[in-house]
Amino acid sequence: MFLSYFTAPSKDVFSVRDKSSSGTVGSVISIFDGKVFPNLDQAKIAIFGVNESRGAVIPNAQINMNCIRKEFYNLYLGSWDFEIIDLGDFKIGEKIQDTYFGLTDLISNLISIGILPIMIGGGHDLCYAVYKAYESFNKGVNIASIDSRFDLISENSTKLNSKNFLGSIVKESPNHLNTYTNIGYQSYFVHRDESHEMEKMFFETLRLGDFRSNIKESEAYLRNSDIITFDMSSIRQSDAPSVISPSPNGLFANEACILSRYAGISD
Repeated sequence: MFLSYFTAPSKDVFSVRDKSSSGTVGSVISIFDGKVFPNLDQAKIAIFGVNESRGAVIPNAQINMNCIRKEFYNLYLGSWDFEIIDLGDFKIGEKIQDTYFGLTDLISNLISIGILPIMIGGGHDLCYAVYKAYESFNKGVNIASIDSRFDLISENSTKLNSKNFLGSIVKESPNHLNTYTNIGYQSYFVHRDESHEMEKMFFETLRLGDFRSNIKESEAYLRNSDIITFDMSSIRQSDAPSVISPSPNGLFANEACILSRYAGISD
């Protein structure tokens, strides 16, 4: 069903997987090898990379998914009993709209068969394609975004991009957005007009300082989210030095881990 959408990871990734210690992610994960697709029947989580950056702040930015895989495969499993599969890297389209269409189709199908997709890489504009995947389910969509910015308005363009993806979602008609929550925004990165619009739409926002004073409060925001996006630029530069929009302020690494855990145990 999804074979044409993906390319396999590099050969050295399989070498790392084959040498993985017992009890690690690499010792149990099924990976697309370019010919045989992982069995979807028992899978509960599907991970894949997307190197689509044409709508990002830096259009030519790329993420090395193979390096991420090598580290991820060496992590030890938690106390869970479900299968994780690695679908490989999503093929970007000739035009960015083709990528959006393909991602929407892929994610909609994965969700319909009970598989949770985890997408790594790409610009924040890809959240629009993920949102569109829920249209076929005719239900309200709850989105939570861990981000130092709101990404509601782009001063230089009305075209969908990573700086205005939320605005594009809000303008959709018919609209299926039920709730939207931002966690970790920093006031000096947010235009006053964006703040006013967020208030008018009754969207929830949790400023970085407020989050830090009561971290556990964020769990409630993430608990019932259908879509959770995590912008790595929300982490301070000293803890995440390779982000596209670095800042000396932001989430600490341990706070990012806490939020990721909350996201993982959400409904």
